[in-house]
Amino acid sequence: FSMLSTALEKMQYEELLTKISKSGPCYRWVITNLIAIISMKAAFDMFILNLVTASVPFHCAEITLDNQTVPWSSIAHNASMPDNFTINSFICSRPRLFRDSDGSLRLESSSEGNASTVNRTSVPAEACSAWTFLPDPPTRWTMFMEYSMVCERQYLMDRIQTMLQFGICLSTVFGPLGDIIGRKTVLVGFAYLDISCNIAVIFVQDLTLQMVLRFIMGFGAPAVIISTILITELVAEDYRGIHGNLMWILFCLGYSGSAAISYFIHNWRVQTAVACAIAGVGYATFIPVIPESPRWLLTRGYTKRAKKILKEICKFSGCKEVLNEFNFEHNELVEPPDENKPQRRTVFSKFFPGRTYAGWSTLSLSVYYRSTFSPCPWSTSLCRSRETSSQKIST
Repeated sequence: FSMLSTALEKMQYEELLTKISKSGPCYRWVITNLIAIISMKAAFDMFILNLVTASVPFHCAEITLDNQTVPWSSIAHNASMPDNFTINSFICSRPRLFRDSDGSLRLESSSEGNASTVNRTSVPAEACSAWTFLPDPPTRWTMFMEYSMVCERQYLMDRIQTMLQFGICLSTVFGPLGDIIGRKTVLVGFAYLDISCNIAVIFVQDLTLQMVLRFIMGFGAPAVIISTILITELVAEDYRGIHGNLMWILFCLGYSGSAAISYFIHNWRVQTAVACAIAGVGYATFIPVIPESPRWLLTRGYTKRAKKILKEICKFSGCKEVLNEFNFEHNELVEPPDENKPQRRTVFSKFFPGRTYAGWSTLSLSVYYRSTFSPCPWSTSLCRSRETSSQKIST
């Protein structure tokens, strides 16, 4: 008899959600679309960053002329170049030129093995410190160009993406906050943290601070998880599938929209500003429009607040009388749990003890850190052999 009564009690809340969802489809679609903007913003964060750090052709913008460093642009059109000489072949080192007795330029042997090379001195090649990106002048301006992510700084392309993903990895520890302080509180807090740091990225010039902000942006990931949970708790069971899929439809829209933004807007800071503006329109409505989960409120004993929210939802959906059929004091969400029922935490702890979980987490983060930040993470000799073979191929 107790099992039958429990089943009937569970139907009370689900039946209430079903009637609300049927009476006011506009309400559930508005709420779902607003919450799904978080998923679209997550796509913007990842894919626009990939596009603005993409590599483009470049060459050294300096030369060494008669032992003095001068810009390549100062002599590119005012002097006769050596035969078979092209500045495009000098990427990470400066070409060393000298003026011959007839005033023509010659390439020293230490620079490159071109046909016009003259053995003059054995001076090692000097590293380049400025670059020209092609086409010149560039038709777009990216982070790759602004922060010169070339040659010895090429690792920065992966590093800045890694900082974002590392923040997402560490943000998983904040997931349980949704059960402690509420779904809406976590969703709004982490969503606003993400977009605040993203807006700051637009104005920050220092690359180190850029990476710190990207790392903090990664901590907004719990908003994506909580948004899915909040949708399932605000929509009836019969509609959860289609509304849950809308989250990932907007993610795909953000994915394709990132390419469209990058195609039509050529400055990476403006691209970021447009992405923030699109997401910000929806984010501005989170506090006044999106309700807290009534299911969570009832399980936590906030019956009056849950009743107030459900009244507003029913009023918006045009089904005020439905709320009279629901018992706020006695239902499956407010009754104490059965003590004889095995707890999920006990089963989880049996197979995954705390020390094992901590050990695997530490090992995973160590492997992730080493493989990402080290140019030769596992075998130094293997890296050296690869460098040697690549040098042989180039020569």
